[in-house]
Amino acid sequence: MSLVFDALQLKTIHEVNEWYEFVLDVLEREKLRVLAESLNGTLPLDSRFIDMNREEIENYFAAQLDELDFLVMFDLIAAAEAALRLDYLRRVERRLKDTVSRRFRRIDKELSAQGSDDKVTLEDHILNTWIELAPLAKRPAREFKGALKLRHWLAHGRYWEPRLARRQYAPGDVFDLSDNLLRAIIV
Repeated sequence: MSLVFDALQLKTIHEVNEWYEFVLDVLEREKLRVLAESLNGTLPLDSRFIDMNREEIENYFAAQLDELDFLVMFDLIAAAEAALRLDYLRRVERRLKDTVSRRFRRIDKELSAQGSDDKVTLEDHILNTWIELAPLAKRPAREFKGALKLRHWLAHGRYWEPRLARRQYAPGDVFDLSDNLLRAIIV
């Protein structure tokens, strides 16, 4: 199957969360089905479960759940980043008069004047502006910025020990961080 890649595929964090809950339900039902086959002694419909005991089946599904959690956290951060970048563009294009929008226009003008391919960065330009100029967005922007280390680790292959802002993250944590930030800044 070939996929089309365009801007119309933009997802919100709420859509990502809804998909996550759906897949969690499907994964749980599949685990229960496989365990029932195992307990009944019937030949599994899926050959990967032949000769697996209950513990091995449980471990298999736990690993699938872990991977789903990683993918969802990555997708949540990506969806929030898209919303932040679109907000930036909207503020620049509409020439809004608040202090954050004025700073964004100045950043846009400076980057354009450089004539290079330098683009606005999420961390240095967008989030730092919110942290510096918007008291209500300061904490949510800092917390979201901390979660970006998780995104970098996930996006670049997970080959190093990450130094995250929190000891651990779950999809619900990343949803809350993203939602809190977007609620604080999107007008």
